[in-house]
Amino acid sequence: MLANDLMLQSGYNLNILLSHFVLSLRRKDGHEYTSGTLFSIITSRQKYFEINGRHISFLNDPNFN
Repeated sequence: MLANDLMLQSGYNLNILLSHFVLSLRRKDGHEYTSGTLFSIITSRQKYFEINGRHISFLNDPNFN
């Protein structure tokens, strides 16, 4: 899926897609990332959405629990 396609997704679909994305993330050695790294990845995705005109809060919106 292209980044532009993500901008058009409903909150419900974004929740599912990003949940799968975060759960699939692994370091090169196959181990899981630390919680701090996952936090940084999530907030960088959120910033991308903000820069592109879609204000969403993955961390505070109950739709993204």
